[in-house]
Amino acid sequence: MIRASSVAPSVDTLHVDGHTFGTESRLVDSSGNPAGASIDTLHYGISEKYSLFLKGGAGGTNHRPGDYLYFNGIDRRITDGAWGIIRVLRGRVTTDPTDPNYLQPLPGSTPPDAPALPTQTGGAPPEVANPPTPCPIGASPHAVAVSAVKVPGADISIQYAYVPANQAAAVIAGTAKPQPLVLHLLAGECVSVAVTNQTGINRISFHLAGLASDVASSGADVGWNPETSVANGATRTYRYFVDNAKVAGGSIGDLGGGLDKQGLYGAYTVAPAGSTITDPAS
Repeated sequence: MIRASSVAPSVDTLHVDGHTFGTESRLVDSSGNPAGASIDTLHYGISEKYSLFLKGGAGGTNHRPGDYLYFNGIDRRITDGAWGIIRVLRGRVTTDPTDPNYLQPLPGSTPPDAPALPTQTGGAPPEVANPPTPCPIGASPHAVAVSAVKVPGADISIQYAYVPANQAAAVIAGTAKPQPLVLHLLAGECVSVAVTNQTGINRISFHLAGLASDVASSGADVGWNPETSVANGATRTYRYFVDNAKVAGGSIGDLGGGLDKQGLYGAYTVAPAGSTITDPAS
């Protein structure tokens, strides 16, 4: 549980990456399950206070260890340092109370011993060739191919874009204008997004907020997590599970190369399982 209290003189946001929560914890259905919306970002104003109960606890609904960002979603706030890391360990890393990594277990719990903590090398973190899937067996597959491209002749503030892979060549050539990327997903789907870096710069990533994923495939380079960004000219597949029909949608951004502020962003929507997505123009 996170207790959030606003002491800022404005409306602010608190985003907890890799986790979701409800702001109406007392709202339940006939079976006692949460009935309110499932969100990963809280909007709150002056002196407002909330208790955020993370669904699934630390590590999200799939209980994935790793490092997760939390931050103020207003650009100037995060730039000024309003961010931090929630570190979910694999288990007990030390029994020495004087060690800074020592955590005392809660009464009645016996956490397993965890592997040794990573050694700092000064270099980039290692990449995981085949990250674990967050999806259960039998989840409906949904494959998407996306390219990150540089937009020729674009406004200085919007220089890059995520586009469907089959439109990348036309956008790069200047014969097609990119539209904001929106993915339409269904509850219960296992989403695979193959992202190709065609920007001509070093690295980019693809981070889809609000859905279950593994830290090795999240697109958020943070802390001790493995490298999840994509080198120029390379392709990486990101996997997400639409684990909750209460997640109405969320944002897409580049949390590996930092180009989300220059156009590498988008959104996704979630419809109930069994829905049919149609083209509004046709």
